[in-house]
Amino acid sequence: MSRARDLANYGDGIDTSSITSGTFADARIAQSNVTQHESAIDALGTVTSGTFNGTIGSSATIPASVGGGTKLTGSYSGVLNGASITYFSHGAFTSTYDTYLVIMKGVLTNDSATDSHLQIRLTKSNSTMASDSYYSNVHGTDKNGNTNGFARNNNDSIYLIDGVDANNHWSAQFYVYTPATSTHTWMSGTASYFRNNDNCAEQSFTGFHGSNYSATGFGAYWDNSAASCNATVKIYGITTS
Repeated sequence: MSRARDLANYGDGIDTSSITSGTFADARIAQSNVTQHESAIDALGTVTSGTFNGTIGSSATIPASVGGGTKLTGSYSGVLNGASITYFSHGAFTSTYDTYLVIMKGVLTNDSATDSHLQIRLTKSNSTMASDSYYSNVHGTDKNGNTNGFARNNNDSIYLIDGVDANNHWSAQFYVYTPATSTHTWMSGTASYFRNNDNCAEQSFTGFHGSNYSATGFGAYWDNSAASCNATVKIYGITTS
């Protein structure tokens, strides 16, 4: 076949299988040829530059080496009453993290509840709890410099907050160390609350569970059976290494 005939056949298009080498000029590839496949991209490989303006998925873990390493592992929003324990987010504690940050807040709503103490226990996913071998110490001051506190030795719970009155706000932030492993569990943190007559107080506390329990979560309750409260709880796993 003549060369002229070969060139004439190109007018009907060149089959892509005939292109086996060379590089297309950028101008020969339309932008739409590339962007039409954006939705099919499910892996980026290693990205070394650029700006990401999207939303990081809830299952993502950010390494501590880049300033992250904190992940929400459990949450609760609802009623926290006296006398019976309220279980918070089974499965929040796992062996993935050795340190957890807990942030709690609420308002004591029952008018008959005064001087109420918030207590916590380690729990498991089958709604069971450890109810012995707890040690804790709470100590703080009010706005007038008066000291307050409470200590428990080998008891059935850890005291977290000492002395909240009805219709007043309270909050607590504390760390839980190695709760999901077969070792003893430590807790430490701070709490603040308001009392009647415009009094406010702050406290620090430390707690220890002297049993190898392997908890998956924790629960709380007020020692005053008349107490009722709306509370929110957030639990974060923290990468420390």
